[in-house]
Amino acid sequence: AILSLAMAATTVALYTAIVSKSSALFIGAACCGMVLFGVNATTILTIVRELFGSKYFSLNYSIISINAIIYASMPSVIGGIRTATGNYTAAFLMLAGALIATVLLTVLLLRLYSKQSCEASSSKAKKPRLV
Repeated sequence: AILSLAMAATTVALYTAIVSKSSALFIGAACCGMVLFGVNATTILTIVRELFGSKYFSLNYSIISINAIIYASMPSVIGGIRTATGNYTAAFLMLAGALIATVLLTVLLLRLYSKQSCEASSSKAKKPRLV
């Protein structure tokens, strides 16, 4: 959830930089965005293994990593929206909505996982599996 909130702040900073035409703010926000993207890519391996174990790691990791397809298509979508509307406001609002949905889903999944963890520790069951 912290990573999602940091990405939200970076998105707001990028939008502000584009609207205000501030090169320094844009460069700083872009650098923060790249660092956050790198942190996400490297820590997800550990998180998937810790949450779901090693038995089905490759399958679970591939399911979790499917978001890369969505990430890869976003520049084209944003460019199309900007071409259609003449500015980045609609694209920013769409991404802000997606970011809010991500934060909400993260909180929901954390609650479900913590509930499963409590039940598993009380009954000495296996780790929860994604698949």
